[in-house]
Amino acid sequence: MAVQLPPTATNSNVLRRALQANGLFSAVNGVVLAVLPTQVSSFLGLDMPGLMNFLGAGLIGFAVALFWLAAEPRIRRSLALAVILLDVAWVVDSILLLVTDIVPLTIHGMWAIAIVSGMVASLAALQSYGLRRSYDTPQPVASRA
Repeated sequence: MAVQLPPTATNSNVLRRALQANGLFSAVNGVVLAVLPTQVSSFLGLDMPGLMNFLGAGLIGFAVALFWLAAEPRIRRSLALAVILLDVAWVVDSILLLVTDIVPLTIHGMWAIAIVSGMVASLAALQSYGLRRSYDTPQPVASRA
């Protein structure tokens, strides 16, 4: 008896929309960090505009990758899972920044990191829901004519 494995890709609209939302959120934050590095760095309580530029460029690149992934006709589940894991890593790192004194943050900086982290966690949860749901939804099979 043959074992049927789940498909490696999905056309889940929930997952697609969650990836697009994550892309938009990442792009907006990336542009803010890249265009206003000194102001953001000061607001957070840091003197690291170079780091803000680096993070901004990284977020813009991440956003481009998310939009590309969401535009694929069938989203590879392994790539969607990688995005979710990157989001979880962002949240864990943010929590570590907030509960340790590794960097001296202003109260405004702490709130900003907590709010962004909460949004990233929400997007990761929505993406997880879309990915998990895609395993329960029958996937159309392309006909071979």
